[in-house]
Amino acid sequence: MKSTIVNLLGATAIAGSIAAAHPAEAAELVGTFNISSSSSQAVISSTSIDFFVPTSVGGPGPGSGPGAFAITDGQGSFTQFDPPPTQAGLIRDLNYSAYTSPGVNPPLTNFLQFSNALPGNSFTLTGLLQPFTFASGLGSASITVFLGGQFISSDGDITNGTGSLVFSYAGQSADSLQAILASGGSLQATGYTGQFAATAVPFPALAPGLLVLGSLGFANNVLSRRRNKQTTKV
Repeated sequence: MKSTIVNLLGATAIAGSIAAAHPAEAAELVGTFNISSSSSQAVISSTSIDFFVPTSVGGPGPGSGPGAFAITDGQGSFTQFDPPPTQAGLIRDLNYSAYTSPGVNPPLTNFLQFSNALPGNSFTLTGLLQPFTFASGLGSASITVFLGGQFISSDGDITNGTGSLVFSYAGQSADSLQAILASGGSLQATGYTGQFAATAVPFPALAPGLLVLGSLGFANNVLSRRRNKQTTKV
């Protein structure tokens, strides 16, 4: 009986040390939110997206990013963004062609930087999940970009992240947008919207490991009893 207790206590201690190595972090970013372009605009070419604040509202204009964004409909860690501050954060320019193959290029750190809303928290872009998606509507068209990456909290906690950005153009069609980009031209959107989601990085479950360790302790106890009986008979 004493051997069983000792073994189970040892198993519990080991499981506890594993749990200590992966504590529950309250600071990690988990949830969803939408963004709007606030006062920013964007110029899209076949290879890049230039985010900027126009000179008409005191910004530096095209080619002088970053742009700004506001956050709406925050859930989870992002609930505090609803209602959002006027300018929740900054968005960096994107060399589109460099991130069409995730994992090939260095991550684009601080692609989204929550400078005013959550200082020190950010979204790092690791790759584009697919090429531009073009769509036509009633008297307008849009380009959607799908993003993959990681959210990093001010404490350094990392969660998986996905997102999309939609750029709308009045008086255009999907075909006309593609033709402009294919000819080397660029498209200036007066605004953009986006949706993002942060999900926790799963850790291995601890309970099965504890059960295995406990079973090993029980098996060791049984073997010890058998040895003791054999010794008594001799």
